[in-house]
Amino acid sequence: MIFGVDHIALSCGDISHGVKLLNEIGYRAKYVQEDIPNNPAKRPFLKSYDSAHSIAYCQIANGVSIELTQHASTLNDTVSSYQLLFNRPPADTIDFDEALPLSWENAWRAVPGCRHPVAALWVPFHSQFWYDAEHDNILSGFVSALMLSVKNLHASERFWTKGLSFSIINRGITDDGHEFLHIAFRPPVKAWSLDLILLEDDKRKSQSYLDDSGFPCLALISNHLADDKERLLDTGAGDLSDEFSLNLGNKSLNILMLRGPDSEIIEIIELVK
Repeated sequence: MIFGVDHIALSCGDISHGVKLLNEIGYRAKYVQEDIPNNPAKRPFLKSYDSAHSIAYCQIANGVSIELTQHASTLNDTVSSYQLLFNRPPADTIDFDEALPLSWENAWRAVPGCRHPVAALWVPFHSQFWYDAEHDNILSGFVSALMLSVKNLHASERFWTKGLSFSIINRGITDDGHEFLHIAFRPPVKAWSLDLILLEDDKRKSQSYLDDSGFPCLALISNHLADDKERLLDTGAGDLSDEFSLNLGNKSLNILMLRGPDSEIIEIIELVK
């Protein structure tokens, strides 16, 4: 059973510098591990496979965690696989020059409290994201929500609700005529919760990779990978990896990687007791 959100991944070129940057907006590193073996099961999810990678797991009070990941690939300014909404812009942020679909901006306005969404580039990470310009005077920043542009809203709804156990909050149509679905994970532990907008507007690249710039992967927490694997296959998951084990932060984890109906990368994590 999947029962919460563990983290959203953020690619970085320098793990130590990345930790400092996240610290500036309120995230604290729970652990930093360098030169961790990169399991071969992840090879299909990487543009450039390397034998090792580095990770920093960064937490903020009552918000979803961010896992900084340093891969072998060079980072370039690009549109993120998952569109992410911060409640304030970090330092070293500039306007994102590339034109993004108007429907994405309109969809953010469907998130309660988001009135003035702005597309930006977090320069040190080469990471495109969004923030609400009406909230940029608060002291700390955290992830307010994610958005995913999808080809077939019905197929994505089935995958995210039946397969990944998200709950439907609201559905509607943007001002420019695109259907959207607001879903969420709302467990008792607030740090495991997340709002997600599924927007039927296929304006994203067809394939994403773990070593892409930006926010390429969402990780969820499970208490039984075998059951989840079978259910996810039935609801539209593809490219499922073999399960593999990893020791992080003095904990032993079983991990499954997969892609959703629109190539989005999902990581399912099971804590080994």
